[in-house]
Amino acid sequence: MYESVIEIRSNDELKPLHIIPVYFANGIMTSIEPVTVAISETKLTAEGLSITADNAIADILVVDVAGRMVIRMSPGENSAVVPVESLGDRVYVLSVTYVDGSSESMKFALSR
Repeated sequence: MYESVIEIRSNDELKPLHIIPVYFANGIMTSIEPVTVAISETKLTAEGLSITADNAIADILVVDVAGRMVIRMSPGENSAVVPVESLGDRVYVLSVTYVDGSSESMKFALSR
């Protein structure tokens, strides 16, 4: 068995490199490990950032690019709405941690 990887590079500062393991046996590809890109669905609505996930959400943090935490929530449910009306027009990082310990982050910009 031989292991190789596919590297996908992006200009995303939070995740500049994605690595996908690929396995070969006797020169024939035998499998590609599945890659989970997103655990939740996040969209901007009139109420704020709407997050829906299969797992219960333990914590939600919104941090500005200077590293200041501007919003912290602990919904404990599979969905939540993060109010953004008090946030200024800048770039933020949304971090979601689930009760099973998994987490994901994304950056978003507000411009009104």
